[in-house]
Amino acid sequence: MRRMLIAAAVAFAVLPGSALAQFGYQPHWELTPMAGYRTYGSLTNTDAAKYSELTFKSAFSWGAALGYSFQPNLDADVTFSYTSTDATAVGRVGTPNRTIGVKQYDTLFNAYYMFGDPGASFRPYLGGGIGFTILSPEQNLDSLTRFSFGLAGGAKWYFGEHVGLRFEARWMPLYLYSTAGGTWCDPFYGCYYVSNDHMLQQGDFKAGVIVRF
Repeated sequence: MRRMLIAAAVAFAVLPGSALAQFGYQPHWELTPMAGYRTYGSLTNTDAAKYSELTFKSAFSWGAALGYSFQPNLDADVTFSYTSTDATAVGRVGTPNRTIGVKQYDTLFNAYYMFGDPGASFRPYLGGGIGFTILSPEQNLDSLTRFSFGLAGGAKWYFGEHVGLRFEARWMPLYLYSTAGGTWCDPFYGCYYVSNDHMLQQGDFKAGVIVRF
């Protein structure tokens, strides 16, 4: 019995951290500086009198994620992102285009389901979150703060106990404003007014270095 206990102690001493994960999960923190590319859709009929379309230029984006892994297959984090881009209002006939610079700040609180064994070096994930976005235009225009949310998919690839890489794609529709829609009637509720909500579609693609502690 004594020899068996000694052999077991030696085995645990030489096992790497990834192998020990199967015997007992240890929660941990992760800090991930990230950089990538932000793509945008366009909005039509932004102003029926002057402008027919509002477009945002795709641009470099960077930020960071601070996360906590509190269960073997469940992670949570808060992500910060900054993008500097140009927004162009496309004028109708007789109205010139107008382009202004816009700085965008995103803060999201997220949860993710992690696939695979917690001790694996490569772990895909799916998740999403809610938060807020600040759009700060130039030319002394007022900033806008809007509720935002996103759905994400990606993977974490660990090279050791404390270092890895993270790759992520995120869909982030952002409500900007509403315009007049019309009055709708039905036999159940009668007539009611409906507005047109304008959503800015965004795709965010990032990669970063994970520091786990």
